[in-house]
Amino acid sequence: MRGKSVFAVLLVFLVGTFLLLNTETIISFGITNVEVLSQLQTDEVSPRYRNVGSSFKSIEPGETIELYGQAYDSLGLCEAQLWTNETGGIGKNYSLSYRCKEIYLTNFTKSESNPLHAFAGEGSWMTSFYNDYDNRIYLLIQEERGHINIVGYSFDLEDYSNRSAWTDHGIVFGDPTQYHCEPHSVIWETQALADYRESVGEGEGTRKWRLYYAGGTPDDGVYIAVAPEDNPTNWTKVMGRGTGSNGEVYGGTSDYAHYWLTLDPEAFYFNNSVWLATARYYPTPKIRYFTYSPNGINNWTDVLCDGEYCNIKQTPAWGTAWEAEEGRVMSWVRAGKIDFGYCGINAHCSHNGTMYFNYTGNPVVENISGTWEQEIGRICPTVVKGKDDCPFIDGTAYLYYGAEGYDGRRRLGVATSTTLTKSGCEPVGHHDSPIDMGAANDTWIWSNFTWSNSSVPFGTAVAWRIYYSDTSGNVNATDIETFSVGDTTPPAYSSNLINNTAPGQPTLFSLNWTDDYELSGHIFSTNNSGTWKNASWISMSGPHDTSYHVAVLNSTVGALVRWKFYANDTSDNWATSDTYSLTTYVGELIIRILSPANNTSHHKFYVPLNLTASNLISYATYILDGETEVDMTDSTTYNGSHTVGYVKLEHVEDGYHNITVEVDGNRSDPVYFFYCLGDITGLEGVPDGKVGMIDIALVARKFGCNCGDSCYDSAVDLDGNGKIESRDIGIIAREFGKIFQTA
Repeated sequence: MRGKSVFAVLLVFLVGTFLLLNTETIISFGITNVEVLSQLQTDEVSPRYRNVGSSFKSIEPGETIELYGQAYDSLGLCEAQLWTNETGGIGKNYSLSYRCKEIYLTNFTKSESNPLHAFAGEGSWMTSFYNDYDNRIYLLIQEERGHINIVGYSFDLEDYSNRSAWTDHGIVFGDPTQYHCEPHSVIWETQALADYRESVGEGEGTRKWRLYYAGGTPDDGVYIAVAPEDNPTNWTKVMGRGTGSNGEVYGGTSDYAHYWLTLDPEAFYFNNSVWLATARYYPTPKIRYFTYSPNGINNWTDVLCDGEYCNIKQTPAWGTAWEAEEGRVMSWVRAGKIDFGYCGINAHCSHNGTMYFNYTGNPVVENISGTWEQEIGRICPTVVKGKDDCPFIDGTAYLYYGAEGYDGRRRLGVATSTTLTKSGCEPVGHHDSPIDMGAANDTWIWSNFTWSNSSVPFGTAVAWRIYYSDTSGNVNATDIETFSVGDTTPPAYSSNLINNTAPGQPTLFSLNWTDDYELSGHIFSTNNSGTWKNASWISMSGPHDTSYHVAVLNSTVGALVRWKFYANDTSDNWATSDTYSLTTYVGELIIRILSPANNTSHHKFYVPLNLTASNLISYATYILDGETEVDMTDSTTYNGSHTVGYVKLEHVEDGYHNITVEVDGNRSDPVYFFYCLGDITGLEGVPDGKVGMIDIALVARKFGCNCGDSCYDSAVDLDGNGKIESRDIGIIAREFGKIFQTA
């Protein structure tokens, strides 16, 4: 027995030691296994990830791409959730999309500077927004200054509770058609809203701040005013269409006359439409309604909240999206089963939907008996929101609220929060998301998502990441990756051309290119120098263009020269042409004298000598009448396929002559011609072997004509200087009377 007791104590000791040191292993004592349950551990470590990537970096619109990654957790992986941003923005801190029953601000701290302001008269409504154009908060408050109008205040963030630093803009909007104006919500227009407003004659298509306010004569309705980004205190009423006679955009008379009144419009965006959470009387009790419009001005569609995400349908007085009487910040802006994005602290708002707040269940600002806050909530509270409808400005939410004291005065206070609380939330998946990871532990598990969205336009950069959660509720997100939706097809080429194969001579290389969208440029590459070398990148443009490059071929006869082109488009898709080749070549030399022609007569001050040679040549000479050779190499040019030469034979004596050309040791056949300076014409219109009056008369008749004139005749221009002048008269006069026998 003593031995068994000692063994039992030792076993307990060993098991306890292993429990402390390693709570995940299977402990083995020969034939006995003791499994240590993983739930005995406290897991505060988020899943790890690796090998995050995509099957392509760019896809054509409507094509499919695979997005993937691996995750690991020591206790158990729960889900992999793909999140994509398909609006073209890159670099934001994207978060999961949720559907929640309750989302609300908590942990508000009142400013020690409260109360900030005493309202004039019976002011009871206000709204606010943050304008990043000038980095200021704007408060729009209904105050009585001769008439119940909307008064504006603005201030820097740092002065949110410093009333003395606020700018009082006075009355910024008043609607003389209404008994009163209740400012309730301000949103920043989308471009589509601005374009629609322009299309119905309500200003230019520039995005503006849009105020939804309530008023009534005789029945209450919803109205709109707009103000520019650079001057959000200059508000202009927008006239609604198809509704009331005073320009209501919703409620009031006419279309909605069966509602006794429509009040307290809280506006927000969802699914490319403007939604309004409004209060209506039938005439009692007050009922919460929702309506939406693609343009936010007319054509509203009513939607009743089904209760699942609304909490209650009836509210006490004011009854806006803020339940003011009990000091509770609330909103039913996601009626029914509408999804929306979670707006986290110190993070940008997700634009899957706009973040608002739901019913808190408890006051966020308590009544304090015996102070100026005796009746808190007598003025509707407002939480400052920016252009993205997010309530956090640099990580802080600003709640401005009103209260009434024993003295009957209504005053303004402010409280701040950095805490957003949500409950009853369900993640909303996208593209085969989420993936159940099966509680896998101690192993790397792949998650593969298939993404395709034909509505994403060309040129969009899609950002994405994967969220991994474990069975203990820890979440980790991968880095943000991107892929582009655009052109993935490289340029195509055709029509390879060159204009020379002779060694040592400039050669033009060309290739035609086409692209589905836009060409960018090309690079020429050749082994002409003995090794492959690339030339500089040269730009191209349009969907069709030609790449050109001029290179001097190496001087070796029989050298094999290879070349190719690279080309890219504006989406940086690269194409490489085939590799082409040529062999430098010099063929049989053929020499031709083009002028003077054989057995012709020449009468001008000089005789033109034109020759061609079928190859590139080294030197050329001509020999007149078998006498001295005259070098004419400098008067020759190689044009890529053959050599051409031209000289003027001057001071040629009258009579019969012959001329030959020698090129690189090869001599042409002789050409015979007759020369008689001044023998321009004859009775039959051709030279007749003498210089007589008919020649002088022709020169005299053409005297004063210059090249380009209709009367000019090059045959009469004896010295070939482009004009018929006294020098030509002198030549013909000097030669007058000469007689030769023509060939």
